[in-house]
Amino acid sequence: MRRVILSIRRRVELLELDGTISATIHSKIISARGAQDLKDPQGNMIARIKKKITSIFRPKFFLEGPNGQRFFEAQGKFMGWSYKVTDMSGNLIAEIEKADRWRDVFLGGLLDFQDTYALRILDNQTDRRILVGFILSIDNVLHDR
Repeated sequence: MRRVILSIRRRVELLELDGTISATIHSKIISARGAQDLKDPQGNMIARIKKKITSIFRPKFFLEGPNGQRFFEAQGKFMGWSYKVTDMSGNLIAEIEKADRWRDVFLGGLLDFQDTYALRILDNQTDRRILVGFILSIDNVLHDR
């Protein structure tokens, strides 16, 4: 992962082991929902991730396709450190855990330059770029203020 800092829009690149870009995440400049676009290397939108506005203590995010149809939702537990990703039928797709959450509690983000997440994929048919993009978007919206 590489973040591009000097840009009008914030951009995060997802890199393969050989260094090629597999996807990018583009944050909108102004968005009440913290909307972020996940795009393939050619710039085509794969998905848009949005936060439910009224969710405070148990954050909820939605993943929509390019046409606006919702495919997945991620419901967080208290404080947004762990999530269950389900499809719109309620089938569990993946689980996300913030592995270094206690560092945030005790140090308050002091010297916090990286975060560690564990992703457990339960549906092998789902594009991994979508799930990794989901994690990074959640982190960007909730923890990188």
